[in-house]
Amino acid sequence: MDISELKEKVAQFVERNYMMVFYQEAVENPHKKIHAKREGLTEFVKKQYRDIGERILKFIKNRGENYLDVYKAAEISPQLWYKYMTGGSKPGKDNMLRMAVVMDLDLDEAIQFLNLAGFGLSRCSKRDLVLVYFFKYGISNYRDINSCLAELGLEPLFSE
Repeated sequence: MDISELKEKVAQFVERNYMMVFYQEAVENPHKKIHAKREGLTEFVKKQYRDIGERILKFIKNRGENYLDVYKAAEISPQLWYKYMTGGSKPGKDNMLRMAVVMDLDLDEAIQFLNLAGFGLSRCSKRDLVLVYFFKYGISNYRDINSCLAELGLEPLFSE
């Protein structure tokens, strides 16, 4: 499929699905109680961020991927990756999306991966719908993704 045909299919997909409800299940046990008062708020937040990094790393390793290859291809600096892994920072949605594309995740895996950091894909966002299309149809070429986003006047996911 050439890029103009791909752009047309993505535009049609976004038009059909824009503003529809998109439900996602939580990856973790939603009934687990967290005792923030006992830990102190600062330590509680740090622990949650640290846990996010550990869950991301576990997800990457369970897929048989090399975390160095993933974060480099996803345009994440080693310093920022270190912050994610030590709880110093929480990954942003775009970084999570880039890692999902780099790992060539299908739609269900991408949703599960994004949920690790508290994100999802919304049918109320045209940009998210473009990405849903690519995950759904197994297309992980970042140039094609950026090209389709640009065609719809949306912000690119990867720097060129």
